[in-house]
Parts: sequence; structure tokens; C-alpha cells
Amino acid sequence: MDPQASSLSRRILRETTRFAGIQVISALLLAGSNLILARLLEPHAFGAYAIGTFFLGLGGLLGDGGLGAALLRYKGEVSDESYRTTLTFLFALGSGLALAFFLATPLIAARWHLSTAEAVVLRSMAVLFLVGPLRSVPYIRMERELRFSRIAGIEFAATATRQLVTVVLAWKLGGMRALAGGQLAGALVQLALAWRSAPGWPGLGISRKVLRATLGEGVPVQALAIAAFFKDNLSAALLG
Repeated sequence: MDPQASSLSRRILRETTRFAGIQVISALLLAGSNLILARLLEPHAFGAYAIGTFFLGLGGLLGDGGLGAALLRYKGEVSDESYRTTLTFLFALGSGLALAFFLATPLIAARWHLSTAEAVVLRSMAVLFLVGPLRSVPYIRMERELRFSRIAGIEFAATATRQLVTVVLAWKLGGMRALAGGQLAGALVQLALAWRSAPGWPGLGISRKVLRATLGEGVPVQALAIAAFFKDNLSAALLG
């Protein structure tokens, strides 16, 4: 076997093994903290929060356009122009989705019979639409460099932060505020650690040529992801 290919195979195996191990620990942490939250919070709080996370998940898919997948599949070195175009495009889309969600909150609250306080919390979750676009570049860099264990470590830290903050807020405040506050705390930790692990702000700006090529590559992949998302989540949102 070619020495370079053998080295790459060993690295992939090492990274995926570490990734799997961290994921198992994260799952155990999540299960244990959720048992505590089940005793601290009413079921309605989880249902109201699930409505918000459904729209956040949908926005994350619609606000990607397949650009991340296209850059991951790109053969050769990704240019700063490509990263800059991707970041700018995704941030613009995320900002539009955040504004739309913010304005549509009263309609969503009325449709699912949320209280005024829950509607306020739901509206505050609009800022989360911006986190995904802002962490896109460092995540793409790490995935292209096969740094899966580092990604798992970042997500473990974000999960631990989210669950700890949620438990504390559930004990102090209760309700949907605890779940939303924990989600925001975890997202900010994830964002900070992602940029620390793969630094290099590419700036803002769009190249139409790069954008057309990247969208042409990524949109078909994204269409399949959107279809899978609706298949897995639509019934839960309608029943939420």
C-alpha cells in the first residue's frame, strides 16, 4: 500500500475513533441531564421549545444553500475568496431568516397557543439563526483537515455548557426560558471554540462567479437534506 494512503487511513481511523468516544460520553451526559430537566420542567415547556428548534433547524437547512457541502467536496485548496463568499452569503441568509422568524413569532405563538411570555422567549431565539453561518468557515476547515475529534470536542463542550446552563436556569427560573437560555449559551461556546480551533477571518464580500459555481454544486445535495429533515421532523412540529 502507498505510504501516504496508509498514513491517511490511520489518521482517519484515529480521528473517527476519538470522535465516536466523545460522542458516547456526550450522549451519556445528555441523557443524565435530561432526566434532571424532566423533573424540573413541565412537559409544556419542552413542547414550546421544540417548536422553536424546528424552525431553527429548518432555517439552518434553508440558510445553507449547500455551500458548505460544496466546499467540503471541492478538490484542491479552498481560496479565501471562496470562504469569504460563503460566509457573507450564509450570514445574509441567516439575517433574513432571523428577521422573518422575529416578525412571524406572534403568528407562530397563536398557531401553537403559546403564552405571551413563551412568545417573548421564542422571539429571542431568532439570534440563533446567525450562529450557524458564523461558525461555517472554521467547521469547513476542520472537516477538510479531517479534524473530527476536535469537532467532537467542541460539540461536547457546547453540549456540556448548554445542559449545565439549562439545569441551573430550570432550577432558578423554570419554563421555556431555561431551555432557550441553555441553547444560546451552548451555541456561543461552540462558536468561540470553532474560531479558536480554526482561526483566520476571511472578511466579507461576494464573488458572483464563486457563488454561482458553489451553489450549482451544493443545491442538489441540500435539496436531499431538506427532504430528509421534513421526513424526520414535520410530525413532531405539528404535534408540538
